[in-house]
Amino acid sequence: MGSMNKANLIAAIVGVSLASATLVMATVGAGPRSTLFSPDEYEAAGAAIGDETRMSLAGCKKLTGPEKLVCMTEARSQEKIRRADLEARYLGTFDATFQAQVTRVDAQFEVEAKRCEAQGREAQGGCQREAAEQRATTLAALRHPA
Repeated sequence: MGSMNKANLIAAIVGVSLASATLVMATVGAGPRSTLFSPDEYEAAGAAIGDETRMSLAGCKKLTGPEKLVCMTEARSQEKIRRADLEARYLGTFDATFQAQVTRVDAQFEVEAKRCEAQGREAQGGCQREAAEQRATTLAALRHPA
């Protein structure tokens, strides 16, 4: 086979490959997403999360001072986690699952930071530093699994 025929063959293969890749990307990006449940089920689950959060926050109203703030932060953090998990299940993508994991780490950090604020000034700095280090370590492990 001559060099011109090889070049034409390679060009044709590359052209077909690019066209196929473009078609696949267009198909993936267009149209309705394949989800694990219907939009109505998704909305109902979101509403249930909101209801659970309101009930948790109502329970926090009985508390006072730092305990109340920690309770409210826990309730809001749990809501963030549940909504991120719901989104990950709904979309069913790696990215959504990863974002849910990051949300979980961040929400746990928010709770720990609030607990640190509730401690006396002497212990607060070390507690916050430890919480921040734990967050950074966990996020690094998520981004670069062993």
